Amino acid sequence: MKKILLIVLLVLPATAMAKSIDLSISDDSFRFVYAFGIDKNLVTDLGFLYMEKEGRFSEDELAFHAGINFVSGNVRFGGRAFFVTPGDTEALAVGFGMQALFPLSKHIGLGGEIYYAPELTSFMDAEGYHEYSIRLDFKLATATHLYLGYRYVEVSIGDQDNDVELDDNAMLGIKVFF
Repeated sequence: MKKILLIVLLVLPATAMAKSIDLSISDDSFRFVYAFGIDKNLVTDLGFLYMEKEGRFSEDELAFHAGINFVSGNVRFGGRAFFVTPGDTEALAVGFGMQALFPLSKHIGLGGEIYYAPELTSFMDAEGYHEYSIRLDFKLATATHLYLGYRYVEVSIGDQDNDVELDDNAMLGIKVFF
């Protein structure tokens, strides 16, 4: 947990250029995503996912991602490069997908994301990667949203014919827009 606090403290000064900061937590994982606009319709994001070992890994794991998305209304289409080292393996995958947030009322929305990387765009020990989430979003203020949801992240490791489940949990999060 000290590692996460150090990373967040190092990243906080960069919020001056941020479009949004997204923090989510579950029973055994923590995700931080920093998004900034390249131009009006193009957004990039950088993030990490920290996972406690909880019997799944030999030690705590940290996964990193970098994404770029084209924005069209409430939907973003694009890609995400994802890197993780579960156990003694290394996995790098370039996934394609989308994010969306649809308003249900003035202060409530339904959102989610999905990214998928086939074997063709998976490297090192990876044979594939997929991630999806769904969430119920509550607008607390003009620039602050609280959400409840579910996230699933999995990477397929090649020679071991093994699917490594990195996250499979309900989550609570907050997203702040700048």
